[in-house]
Amino acid sequence: MRIASWCFNKYFLNVVLKDQALLNHVHQSLAVLAEVTDPRDLDAEAFYRLVLTARGVAVARPYNLARFAEQQQDKTPVGEVCPG
Repeated sequence: MRIASWCFNKYFLNVVLKDQALLNHVHQSLAVLAEVTDPRDLDAEAFYRLVLTARGVAVARPYNLARFAEQQQDKTPVGEVCPG
């Protein structure tokens, strides 16, 4: 029983870390896209892939998305207004 528990914990940790990495990539990429001033310079396919990546995490493991959002909110200084 201990081995099964250890394997589950290791799997769960890997999934959480993978989701964190994916959502960090989406967050950083969207920050770069937000700086584009001319809409014609946006890469629509890249934006679509970012949305699909975030949607995949949200549908499969919504708890990980909520956890990531809380962590990002904690990183935002109190006086700073979040864009959007």
